[in-house]
Amino acid sequence: MIETWKHFNTYEEQLLPPSFTPRDRPSRRHRRQLYQHRPEDGIYGVQRNSFYFRTTSIWNQLPAEVIEATTLNTFKNRLDSFWERQRFKFDPAEPMPQSTLSQQL
Repeated sequence: MIETWKHFNTYEEQLLPPSFTPRDRPSRRHRRQLYQHRPEDGIYGVQRNSFYFRTTSIWNQLPAEVIEATTLNTFKNRLDSFWERQRFKFDPAEPMPQSTLSQQL
């Protein structure tokens, strides 16, 4: 998530790969959502496991107060406090909520 935040805030737009595409339409969650591309090699291909395909859905689910942090340290602190409330991110024994399970399948 830190690398994705850096893409929006520190890297030049010319250096970003074509798979890193912000959404054109506004969203209810936050204004920096990413477009979710379909992998060209199918849902079981290697491309699906790349950085951009794995992190897009997680990034889009973060709340606006986490995404719109002005500094990297502020982003890290807000992300940690947000994920503390979601135990399944850190504790593998904790069952995932049903809404998250259905989105990943």
